[in-house]
Order: sequence, then structure tokens, then C-alpha cells
Amino acid sequence: MEPQPLSEPEGARIAFWVIAGFGVVASAIAWAWYGLAQEEAQSEQGKAVAAETSMAGFAEVVGGLPLVLAHLIGLGVLLIFGWRGYRRRGLVLAIAAVGVASLIGVLFAQRWLSESGRTVRGHRPIALSSGLTMVTPSGRCGSDRRRTEELIQERAS
Repeated sequence: MEPQPLSEPEGARIAFWVIAGFGVVASAIAWAWYGLAQEEAQSEQGKAVAAETSMAGFAEVVGGLPLVLAHLIGLGVLLIFGWRGYRRRGLVLAIAAVGVASLIGVLFAQRWLSESGRTVRGHRPIALSSGLTMVTPSGRCGSDRRRTEELIQERAS
């Protein structure tokens, strides 16, 4: 007896869950990349100020933009396959799948950055309000920001 070919809804359902599974990995990578971009911007800010420039916007462009694009592309693809496989219920499943994948990605990135941050350049991790961990030389954003403002004022004088 030969296996029967999959119907379009069955194939779309399989594709939906395979893509959702890959989305968890993609989300973890995107959130980790965003965290690394934040760390880079923070660690290089002192050099930037000394060169009379700033790292403002670096993390948003290098880390935030890919993160947003990954979420939008994943959501778009899952909405298509969700509609084909499950109709209206598939749209809700697509939104939920992207949300769950993003949450898993944040948790992975936070754990990974906090573990690797202890050994990278002697920096200590700090938790951000977004739940993501950022690594700074002092371990405190406030003292770094204050020092940056002091350097800017010294340059202006």
C-alpha cells in the first residue's frame, strides 16, 4: 500500500510547526545579538566620548533592527501557513508562537549573556527592565552614564 500524499492543510500544518520550531532558535539568536550590540555600545561609549562622538543608536541599528525584522518575518510566514492549515485559529496560533518563541529567546539570551559576561573583559552583568541582561564594566548603568556626562562636560569646558 502506497502512502497517500498530504493534503494542502496537512502540509501547511506541518510547515507551520517546523517553522515555529526554527523560530525559537532564530529568536534566541536575535535576542542574544541584540544583547551583544547593547554590550558593545556600552563598552565603547568611553572611547566614543574621547573621540568627541557617541555610540547612541548603535545597539538599536545593529541589534534592534535585526530583532524586529526577525519577529516580523517570522510572524508573516506563520500567519500564511497558519491560515492555510488552521484558518482563523491559525492566525491566533501564529501570534502565540511568535510570542512564545520571543519569550524563550529572551530567557536564553539573558542566561547566556549573564554566564558569558562574567568572563568577557571582566565585566559584570546587569538586568535591564526589559528582562535582558546587559554587561557593563562597572555592572551599574548609572555610574557609567554619570561618568559619560562628566566627560562630555569636561570637553565642553
